[in-house]
Amino acid sequence: MATLDVTIWHYEKMAMATKDSPSLRLIAWNLLHRGIQAKLGEPPFADFQWQLLIDDRNTLRYQHGGLKLISNQGMFGDAASSIGETVISLYQSVWTEAFWLELQIACDVPFVPSSFDHVVAHCADADDDWEIENEPHFTATLDLEESLLIDPSMTIEDLSKWIIQIVQKTMDAILFIIGTNNPEKS
Repeated sequence: MATLDVTIWHYEKMAMATKDSPSLRLIAWNLLHRGIQAKLGEPPFADFQWQLLIDDRNTLRYQHGGLKLISNQGMFGDAASSIGETVISLYQSVWTEAFWLELQIACDVPFVPSSFDHVVAHCADADDDWEIENEPHFTATLDLEESLLIDPSMTIEDLSKWIIQIVQKTMDAILFIIGTNNPEKS
Protein backbone atom coordinates (compact mmCIF):
# COMPACT_ATOMS: atom_id res chain seq x y z
CA MET A 1 0.00 0.00 0.00
CA ALA A 2 2.86 2.41 0.79
CA THR A 3 4.30 1.85 -2.69
CA LEU A 4 0.94 2.66 -4.25
CA ASP A 5 0.69 5.88 -2.21
CA VAL A 6 4.16 6.97 -3.31
CA THR A 7 3.36 6.17 -6.94
CA ILE A 8 0.12 8.17 -6.85
CA TRP A 9 1.90 11.08 -5.14
CA HIS A 10 4.63 11.01 -7.82
CA TYR A 11 2.11 11.12 -10.70
CA GLU A 12 0.13 13.90 -9.01
CA LYS A 13 3.32 15.95 -8.66
CA MET A 14 4.14 15.36 -12.34
CA ALA A 15 0.62 16.44 -13.37
CA MET A 16 0.93 19.53 -11.19
CA ALA A 17 4.21 20.49 -12.84
CA THR A 18 2.52 20.79 -16.22
CA LYS A 19 -0.22 23.13 -14.91
CA ASP A 20 1.58 25.10 -12.25
CA SER A 21 4.81 26.96 -11.56
CA PRO A 22 5.77 26.87 -7.85
CA SER A 23 8.67 29.25 -8.49
CA LEU A 24 6.25 31.86 -9.91
CA ARG A 25 4.02 31.34 -6.87
CA LEU A 26 6.99 32.31 -4.67
CA ILE A 27 7.37 35.49 -6.71
CA ALA A 28 3.62 36.07 -6.36
CA TRP A 29 3.74 35.73 -2.56
CA ASN A 30 6.69 38.10 -2.36
CA LEU A 31 4.82 40.61 -4.53
CA LEU A 32 1.77 40.21 -2.26
CA HIS A 33 3.98 40.77 0.78
CA ARG A 34 5.47 43.96 -0.70
CA GLY A 35 2.10 45.24 -1.94
CA ILE A 36 0.39 44.74 1.41
CA GLN A 37 3.36 46.21 3.25
CA ALA A 38 3.10 49.34 1.10
CA LYS A 39 -0.66 49.62 1.75
CA LEU A 40 -0.10 49.32 5.52
CA GLY A 41 1.74 52.64 5.37
CA GLU A 42 -1.32 54.40 3.97
CA PRO A 43 -4.37 55.68 5.90
CA PRO A 44 -6.29 54.21 7.66
CA PHE A 45 -3.90 51.27 8.08
CA ALA A 46 -1.02 53.56 9.11
CA ASP A 47 -2.97 54.32 12.31
CA PHE A 48 -2.23 50.81 13.60
CA GLN A 49 0.98 49.01 14.53
CA TRP A 50 1.40 45.98 12.26
CA GLN A 51 3.56 42.91 12.22
CA LEU A 52 3.61 41.28 8.76
CA LEU A 53 4.75 37.65 8.63
CA ILE A 54 5.23 35.42 5.58
CA ASP A 55 5.63 31.65 5.62
CA ASP A 56 8.79 29.94 4.43
CA ARG A 57 9.47 29.22 0.76
CA ASN A 58 8.69 25.50 0.81
CA THR A 59 5.34 26.08 2.48
CA LEU A 60 4.40 28.71 -0.10
CA ARG A 61 5.34 26.40 -2.97
CA TYR A 62 3.17 23.39 -2.15
CA GLN A 63 1.40 23.63 1.21
CA HIS A 64 -1.16 25.52 3.26
CA GLY A 65 0.52 28.85 3.97
CA GLY A 66 0.58 32.56 3.35
CA LEU A 67 0.76 35.90 5.14
CA LYS A 68 -0.34 37.09 8.55
CA LEU A 69 -0.92 40.67 9.56
CA ILE A 70 -1.04 41.11 13.31
CA SER A 71 -2.20 44.24 15.10
CA ASN A 72 -1.86 44.40 18.86
CA GLN A 73 -4.31 47.29 18.90
CA GLY A 74 -8.08 46.93 18.96
CA MET A 75 -9.15 47.59 15.38
CA PHE A 76 -12.83 47.21 16.13
CA GLY A 77 -13.35 49.90 18.77
CA ASP A 78 -16.34 49.16 20.98
CA ALA A 79 -17.48 46.23 18.83
CA ALA A 80 -15.28 43.73 20.65
CA SER A 81 -16.15 42.77 24.21
CA SER A 82 -12.61 43.82 25.16
CA ILE A 83 -9.59 45.16 23.31
CA GLY A 84 -7.96 42.15 21.73
CA GLU A 85 -5.37 41.26 19.17
CA THR A 86 -6.48 41.29 15.54
CA VAL A 87 -4.98 38.73 13.15
CA ILE A 88 -5.58 38.98 9.41
CA SER A 89 -4.55 35.88 7.50
CA LEU A 90 -4.22 35.55 3.74
CA TYR A 91 -3.49 31.93 2.96
CA GLN A 92 -3.63 29.29 0.29
CA SER A 93 -4.96 25.77 0.57
CA VAL A 94 -2.72 22.82 -0.25
CA TRP A 95 -1.84 22.18 -3.91
CA THR A 96 -4.22 19.21 -4.14
CA GLU A 97 -7.02 21.74 -3.57
CA ALA A 98 -5.68 24.09 -6.29
CA PHE A 99 -4.28 26.64 -3.82
CA TRP A 100 -7.61 28.28 -2.99
CA LEU A 101 -6.86 31.80 -1.60
CA GLU A 102 -8.76 32.82 1.51
CA LEU A 103 -8.79 35.90 3.73
CA GLN A 104 -9.62 35.58 7.41
CA ILE A 105 -9.97 38.45 9.86
CA ALA A 106 -10.02 37.37 13.49
CA CYS A 107 -10.24 39.17 16.80
CA ASP A 108 -9.25 37.05 19.80
CA VAL A 109 -12.42 38.02 21.66
CA PRO A 110 -16.11 37.89 20.60
CA PHE A 111 -18.00 41.00 19.55
CA VAL A 112 -20.79 42.33 21.73
CA PRO A 113 -24.12 41.00 20.35
CA SER A 114 -25.37 44.31 18.91
CA SER A 115 -22.09 44.88 17.04
CA PHE A 116 -22.02 41.31 15.78
CA ASP A 117 -25.60 41.64 14.49
CA HIS A 118 -24.58 44.84 12.69
CA VAL A 119 -21.61 43.08 11.03
CA VAL A 120 -23.82 40.18 9.94
CA ALA A 121 -26.39 42.57 8.43
CA HIS A 122 -23.64 44.62 6.74
CA CYS A 123 -22.12 41.48 5.20
CA ALA A 124 -25.51 40.16 4.09
CA ASP A 125 -25.91 43.31 1.96
CA ALA A 126 -22.47 42.85 0.37
CA ASP A 127 -21.76 41.28 -3.00
CA ASP A 128 -19.14 38.99 -1.44
CA ASP A 129 -19.94 35.77 0.40
CA TRP A 130 -18.55 36.38 3.90
CA GLU A 131 -18.65 33.67 6.57
CA ILE A 132 -19.04 35.33 9.97
CA GLU A 133 -18.71 33.65 13.39
CA ASN A 134 -18.62 35.02 16.93
CA GLU A 135 -17.94 31.98 19.09
CA PRO A 136 -15.50 31.42 20.68
CA HIS A 137 -14.17 34.64 19.10
CA PHE A 138 -14.97 36.87 16.13
CA THR A 139 -13.89 35.66 12.66
CA ALA A 140 -14.82 36.85 9.19
CA THR A 141 -13.71 34.71 6.24
CA LEU A 142 -13.83 35.44 2.51
CA ASP A 143 -12.69 33.40 -0.48
CA LEU A 144 -10.61 35.76 -2.64
CA GLU A 145 -9.40 33.54 -5.50
CA GLU A 146 -10.48 30.12 -6.67
CA SER A 147 -6.92 29.13 -7.49
CA LEU A 148 -3.35 30.31 -7.15
CA LEU A 149 -2.21 27.76 -9.71
CA ILE A 150 0.11 29.74 -11.93
CA ASP A 151 0.53 28.67 -15.52
CA PRO A 152 4.22 28.24 -16.36
CA SER A 153 3.75 30.43 -19.45
CA MET A 154 2.55 33.43 -17.38
CA THR A 155 4.81 36.46 -17.73
CA ILE A 156 6.10 38.42 -14.74
CA GLU A 157 4.20 41.45 -16.03
CA ASP A 158 0.90 39.54 -16.06
CA LEU A 159 1.68 38.06 -12.66
CA SER A 160 2.37 41.55 -11.26
CA LYS A 161 -0.94 42.90 -12.60
CA TRP A 162 -2.83 39.95 -11.09
CA ILE A 163 -1.14 40.41 -7.71
CA ILE A 164 -1.95 44.14 -7.69
CA GLN A 165 -5.62 43.17 -8.10
CA ILE A 166 -5.38 40.65 -5.24
CA VAL A 167 -3.71 43.22 -2.97
CA GLN A 168 -6.50 45.71 -3.72
CA LYS A 169 -9.23 43.09 -3.11
CA THR A 170 -7.54 42.13 0.16
CA MET A 171 -7.26 45.67 1.47
CA ASP A 172 -10.82 46.54 0.36
CA ALA A 173 -12.13 43.46 2.21
CA ILE A 174 -10.22 44.40 5.35
CA LEU A 175 -11.59 47.94 5.22
CA PHE A 176 -15.07 46.56 4.63
CA ILE A 177 -14.98 44.47 7.83
CA ILE A 178 -13.18 47.08 9.94
CA GLY A 179 -15.73 49.69 8.83
CA THR A 180 -18.63 47.57 10.08
CA ASN A 181 -18.02 48.56 13.69
CA ASN A 182 -19.07 52.11 12.86
CA PRO A 183 -22.63 52.31 11.48
CA GLU A 184 -21.93 55.80 10.05
CA LYS A 185 -19.16 54.30 7.83
CA SER A 186 -21.17 51.38 6.51
